[in-house]
Amino acid sequence: MSSLVIETYASQGAPLGEELAVPTDRVYRYTKNGPKPLAAGTILQGPRPNTSHDNLTCAAAAVGKTEITVTLAAGDPVTINDYKNGYIFINDEAGEGYVYDIVSTPGAFGEDVTCKFKIKQQLVVALTTSSQATLIPNIYENVSRPFGDPWDIILGVAPVAVPANEYFWCQVRGPAAVLQAGGLFAGRGVMLSQNKPGAVEVLKQVVPIARQVHSGVKEITGTATIVSGQTTIVVTHGLGKAPSLEDISVTAGEAGTADWGNLWVDNISSTQFTINCRTDPSTNNLDLGWRVTRQVSPPIGTEAAQFQQKGVEQRLPLETLRKEPDEVLTEVAGKATIPERVIGYCINPRVSEEYALVYLTLS
Repeated sequence: MSSLVIETYASQGAPLGEELAVPTDRVYRYTKNGPKPLAAGTILQGPRPNTSHDNLTCAAAAVGKTEITVTLAAGDPVTINDYKNGYIFINDEAGEGYVYDIVSTPGAFGEDVTCKFKIKQQLVVALTTSSQATLIPNIYENVSRPFGDPWDIILGVAPVAVPANEYFWCQVRGPAAVLQAGGLFAGRGVMLSQNKPGAVEVLKQVVPIARQVHSGVKEITGTATIVSGQTTIVVTHGLGKAPSLEDISVTAGEAGTADWGNLWVDNISSTQFTINCRTDPSTNNLDLGWRVTRQVSPPIGTEAAQFQQKGVEQRLPLETLRKEPDEVLTEVAGKATIPERVIGYCINPRVSEEYALVYLTLS
């Protein structure tokens, strides 16, 4: 094994993300650690993009230019070279679909500022003031230990203990010693642990349970009176759409001085409906209460409300199961998760809290 991959460096010696392959079937990427030290055998994540730096308005720029100027959100500027080694891509309008490497930026301060990014390549398609750009940091800069969220950008494993803010070679492929959480099985896939930061656990598949999902129900109530000498009253419901018959309910508020028979509803429209009684309620009139409801949107069928790991309400720890634990599905009470990301597969499992040998497949 090359001595490069078991050393750390105080200063940068290669481009971030540069690949290094060694003859022992291992592949590494040049990486910079964040502000916290890392233990050997720890799974690593890259920095998450700043959502305030999405869909930024561009200044017009001609083909061949090597600068892109954008307007930043108020109160969320960038400091000098914040996105150096990162990317800017045009996500909408003129120039969309192109990605450019950021060489440098002078920084920007204050409210509603503009910032100019120097790019490595020349603009392929001219930009207009309608063009929108998004800034993405280099995923191999300021890495850290993940905490099991589904949106973590998983990079690889630290093959050596790494001091804060130092450079090192992150392993992305091949056999690696990795912290184990729970039970693993030789030949089976592994994923980021949901319980122990920086560890791996056996790969799980969660199956969503079919249920109807509605965005809400609109309900309107009111009163009406069928006066003496009449047998109908027109009600303006204000629902904005014609309700179905089963969405309307009417209740009589008094017995009346005469037998008014039974009640029914007809002439239903997007604005009104008519309440009818069989006979004239006579001198006391007939006071009524009514209610109209309408489902705001149709059910979504088998799709659950959210697709994310934290939607799972129950997970069964493998160590508590005694028979075929790797074949047991988890109950999720009508919720679902996004598919888990496969980090690799286990070669040699150990007990929980020890280090297993895992073949990484992240490159």
